[in-house]
Amino acid sequence: MAVGCSKDKDANSIVVTESRSYPLLNVSGGTSANAGTVTITKLADGKASLNVNLATAYRVNGVTLKASITTISGVTELMYSDLGNIDGTSGQATFSPVLILTSGLAVSYNELIAKTGYFVKIWNGATVQGTATIN
Repeated sequence: MAVGCSKDKDANSIVVTESRSYPLLNVSGGTSANAGTVTITKLADGKASLNVNLATAYRVNGVTLKASITTISGVTELMYSDLGNIDGTSGQATFSPVLILTSGLAVSYNELIAKTGYFVKIWNGATVQGTATIN
């Protein structure tokens, strides 16, 4: 996990004040392989933005991948945020702000990085390209 601060502006010209990066891992081969990175950024208004950068080996040309923030309750996977689509060719996407699925409200950066047992999941149909644990 990396922590950084910046005075640069993101694509929406909102000042980025803080960020954390998490490794995106693929475990389909039985061991954890680096599948890219997920960066959660604190925007000037305190809300969270999330950037996905999928490693080349896990990109799927011409396919739209899905991204979500998910948790597990017992044996049931529960979606916290349906982030949206990722272009499988580039493997990159930014979701700003991150919206809570049940309310449609933007989640704050501090609330999101404090989540325990939550992970970002990138998938293509039934195939999970990678997951990043928020901790």
